[in-house]
Amino acid sequence: MRLKILVLLFIFFMSVTTVQCETITAMKKCQYDDPYLGIYKLSIIQEKNKEVSVKLFETGGGDPAMNGNFLVLTIAQWSNDGYAYSWYTNINIYEVKSFKVKGDKIKITGTEHRMIDGEIKTASVKITITYSVNASGELSDKINIVKK
Repeated sequence: MRLKILVLLFIFFMSVTTVQCETITAMKKCQYDDPYLGIYKLSIIQEKNKEVSVKLFETGGGDPAMNGNFLVLTIAQWSNDGYAYSWYTNINIYEVKSFKVKGDKIKITGTEHRMIDGEIKTASVKITITYSVNASGELSDKINIVKK
């Protein structure tokens, strides 16, 4: 009887103390067109009135002398049954200076490079992204982007 108990205890402790290890190889950027592979900055803002988290991913790519900061946006509702969406915004700027959320408006200011008469010039840029939540409380899968 004691031998059976010792064997069961041995099996139990071996199963508890077993460590699993897995090596995962990174994806090569050239194999996948995934903007998340080049993330170099993440900004997160909690909008309490709308009960959403807004995440701005700044991803690298392209020629850094001519912008190369592609913006990816994620909006997630706080509730367990809420929605979360991510958008590859097609915004390509040089630098994000500020990122603010108020209500259903996301405001981004920064700089971008523009080619003018064969020379790269730096210009200020203001971006307003609007999202919406319908009367049922569902986050829309569409956003509106205005860039000035």
